[in-house]
Amino acid sequence: MSCHTYFGFKLEDAVRGLKRALHDENIPVVSVREADDQVVFAIDVASETGEISLAYRTTKSHPLARLGDIPAIEVTVDDHLPDVKPVLTMAFLRGGG
Repeated sequence: MSCHTYFGFKLEDAVRGLKRALHDENIPVVSVREADDQVVFAIDVASETGEISLAYRTTKSHPLARLGDIPAIEVTVDDHLPDVKPVLTMAFLRGGG
């Protein structure tokens, strides 16, 4: 599993941004599961089904954390999926939602 962290986002914004980015790349979403502070997308890329997990956290390891807790989204992607890093970049590049 690969893991990426994006700072300054709320979970709702991350979900909207990922849905939009997947739609723009014509990647079908098979299902979406929500539990507590986590949302898991099952997607189908080139006949391979895998999961992208978005988990909301707060952190004090960010340089701005001296002002308070910083929201962060931890994104975990199944290893067997083709490279979806550009999709993740687009999901967060536009400011999430």
